[in-house]
Amino acid sequence: MSRISTALVKLFKHPLIVVEVIIAAGLLVSGLYAVGPWYVTSATTPIGQAIDSAGVRMAIGGFYTISAATSLWGAFKFQDENRSIGLFLMFLSYSFMTILRWMAIGFVPLTWVFSLTLALIVAFLYFRIRLLK
Repeated sequence: MSRISTALVKLFKHPLIVVEVIIAAGLLVSGLYAVGPWYVTSATTPIGQAIDSAGVRMAIGGFYTISAATSLWGAFKFQDENRSIGLFLMFLSYSFMTILRWMAIGFVPLTWVFSLTLALIVAFLYFRIRLLK
């Protein structure tokens, strides 16, 4: 069996882990972007200006990065404890992202729906691990 076939068999054997890895990779990119020097501040509201300060932005981006890295570590090592901790932290990250968007942008532009949807998917994955132990 070739390497690609072996990888595909593993992927198809654990589809929810694949979903978790995809969502964690997106959060990891968001966290690294927020921490990195290429982030450009463009806040127009007072709460947005407070969040765009360097210290707050670094703390939020660091939390996003740690959450995703913990989940990825557990997914690649097949450790349910690390996966559940990572998923819970990712749920907190996406929920916080939703709340920030509500406060900074408001309800009318529906940009918050995507982060809320990801938070609910991550919550499902978390409860699936915790309840099926």
